[in-house]
Order: sequence, then C-alpha cells, then structure tokens
Amino acid sequence: MGVHYETSFNAYLSDLAAKYRSAEYPFFSRRVTEIRILQLSDGMHPNASGNQQMVENFHSRAEAILACHSKPKRSARPAENLKSSACPHAVLIRLDET
Repeated sequence: MGVHYETSFNAYLSDLAAKYRSAEYPFFSRRVTEIRILQLSDGMHPNASGNQQMVENFHSRAEAILACHSKPKRSARPAENLKSSACPHAVLIRLDET
C-alpha cells in the first residue's frame, strides 16, 4: 500500500472517528501476517491458528465496547443517549498498529 497511503488513510480515519465518536483499532491481522506459522501458503492470509489469534487480539476491545453499551441508559429518549454516551458507535480499523 505504501507509507503515504497508510498515513493519509489513518489521518482520514482519525477524523472520522472523532466526528462519529468511533473507536479506532489497529489493523487486526498485521501481527498475524508477520508470523509465518499463522499464514496460509500464499503468505498473505491467516490460517486457522491465525484467525484464532486475530479473534483473541480483537476480543478485549469488542468486549469493552459491548460492556459499555450494556450499561443502564441515563435517559429514556434514545437520541439523548447517543449524544451523551461515551461509548463508541463503531470500530474503525486502522492500517497500522498504533
């Protein structure tokens, strides 16, 4: 993809995350694609163990977001909950690991 594309994409993603109160998450397969035994023979896609590692990498983030959304609401009017909620509304996947 190239450094320029990655930098531009991540900057745009950060702007979107701020605008729509979304969580950013590092590119979830980056750590997996760098470990040969977690890849298929094509050297790019994860095998079963690689998929399991990606799930484990993302699990704690997803669990925290779900827990945040399962807390009791402060208002009976959903529009007010969205405006006041500290919970992210989406997870945006970055192209780097930061």
